[in-house]
Amino acid sequence: MRKWFIPLVFLVAPLAQATDLEIGAGFATTHPHGHAEISGFSVADNLTLLAGVSDQAVWLGADTSFDLGVAGNLSAGIKARYNWMQDYRIEGKLGGVLGSKVTVNLQAHYTTSSLTYFDQFQAFTLNPELDRSGFGAELDGKYRLDRQWTLIGAGKVGIENQAQLGLQYRDRALEYRAGVVWGDGFQGNLWGGTAGITYREDLAIMTVDALVGYQAGQVAWGVKGTVGVYELENFFNSDVTVFAAYEPYREAVFPLRYGVDLTTPMNRGKLNIGAYFTERYYTFRTAYKFTLDPEPEPEEDLNE
Repeated sequence: MRKWFIPLVFLVAPLAQATDLEIGAGFATTHPHGHAEISGFSVADNLTLLAGVSDQAVWLGADTSFDLGVAGNLSAGIKARYNWMQDYRIEGKLGGVLGSKVTVNLQAHYTTSSLTYFDQFQAFTLNPELDRSGFGAELDGKYRLDRQWTLIGAGKVGIENQAQLGLQYRDRALEYRAGVVWGDGFQGNLWGGTAGITYREDLAIMTVDALVGYQAGQVAWGVKGTVGVYELENFFNSDVTVFAAYEPYREAVFPLRYGVDLTTPMNRGKLNIGAYFTERYYTFRTAYKFTLDPEPEPEEDLNE
């Protein structure tokens, strides 16, 4: 199957206008990986398609959006994946703004094997998915109480079930949040509290979140954070993001994960380089995403 699908991606590419092509390579520990993906292929108003192939899997997807006027806006997407071990995975997402106060995001999937068998890099990210097979879903939402206070909630079902509820307070560049959390895992029910802070500037952001609770007769805790700096003038106008997480109470993920992402603008596109680590493993990847046929710049009228 891989023998004909990889050439097909590049044969279809010239037919696409204002469509993006991403080509990438890397390795996880000692295993090399590569991929190619076409995205943003417009087939109708507010409807685009994507298709991709890697050494692990092949996938197809579609994205759309809806303008609800004063009622808000919604975006939706679906993706189907098939890996070379004959496993499959179907993903769907729906999110948007309802009115002027509510933000909701829903993601759901059904899979016959772990996401790492379709994309091994995701296990090293800040928020890796855990489900090995079956149905899983994540839901998060915000309700703005006033200009400073927001009610926040989140939940997920799958190999780890979890529910969170809290409040968020924003004061200029600073954002504070706190809440309660319940979850169940391999070690039993988790009860705890969460707290976090975000600091924003025009071209920088820093976020730290922590959890402390009680699970299976002992203290459970974890912390994770990110630092992002954007459009660095002395470094090719690049964006740099550093993340780290230590969550020893979670058995289904690497407890320690950290990494760095670098995104640099290039001719008609962007180059992304990432390096990710755990206590025992490491991975590196790079990808170049560019527009295949950008819209031409308007020509000057010589008769003027």
